[in-house]
Amino acid sequence: EVVVLDAGRVVAQGAPREVLADPEVVALEEGDGFKNLLPCRVVSHRGATTEVRLGENGGPLRLLTPSAAAAPGSEVLVAIPAHEIIIALGRPEGISALNVLPGRVREIRALGNDRLVTAQVDAGGPPLTAKVTDLACETLGLEPDLPVYLIIKTAACQLVADDD
Repeated sequence: EVVVLDAGRVVAQGAPREVLADPEVVALEEGDGFKNLLPCRVVSHRGATTEVRLGENGGPLRLLTPSAAAAPGSEVLVAIPAHEIIIALGRPEGISALNVLPGRVREIRALGNDRLVTAQVDAGGPPLTAKVTDLACETLGLEPDLPVYLIIKTAACQLVADDD
């Protein structure tokens, strides 16, 4: 059981897997080390990659991660650093990043005086949080309900088993 407090208020409480993926908990983290921690199901392995489906019991969102030892069907977590997620207004082509997820901006939050912003995006599974500069946010015109694409390099993803 995990409890997250913010200024004396309980923000989230429950199993670590659920609490660490809670959007309110995600929004509290302002350090460079913040990672999205999302439930997923291992689908298959191919060469140096593992395919997972995001969401409890594996949802429709496909993501490629570096090869992992978890067996197909395993429920694990995928960790994705918020600063490793690129936001684009159009679907990119001819890039090496294999994970391109369409979505809509849910929320934009400024991170103190760091001139950084978090953009929480609904991509059809658990929400993902990207960290960008305030200039990037302004240049892209990021605002709630704006359609965007999230670009995530395979190497930026890490599978984490419950016992890790």
